[in-house]
Amino acid sequence: MNKKVAVLATAMLAASLGGCATVLNGTSTDYTTTTTPDGASVKFTGGQTCTTPCSLEFKRKSDIRADITLAGYKPTYVLIQSKLGGSAFGNILLGGGVGAIVDGSNGASNRLYPRPLIVRLAPECPTRN
Repeated sequence: MNKKVAVLATAMLAASLGGCATVLNGTSTDYTTTTTPDGASVKFTGGQTCTTPCSLEFKRKSDIRADITLAGYKPTYVLIQSKLGGSAFGNILLGGGVGAIVDGSNGASNRLYPRPLIVRLAPECPTRN
């Protein structure tokens, strides 16, 4: 009987040491970027690049800047913000103080906004003679 109690106590301790969002969401997320027209070059903070439409994986923890360029269109950028998501409140309500700390420190309780990134590029004005 003591062995069952020890196993149950160990399982409960292990469950309480991880945050709910870390377990359910992970610390990274797939992030899709599209532009109109397609074929734009996008350079993200941290050096990741892609040609639209594309999908990359980003950490939830940090804000990201996306610089978008395409010949014949005005270059633009978008700031993608890391914001606190609803799972943080679940940790607080359910008494998961340790979970809230874990999720807060690794960014698992955050979401990236906007998601997905959808950008309509503005054509460059033709020069007049």
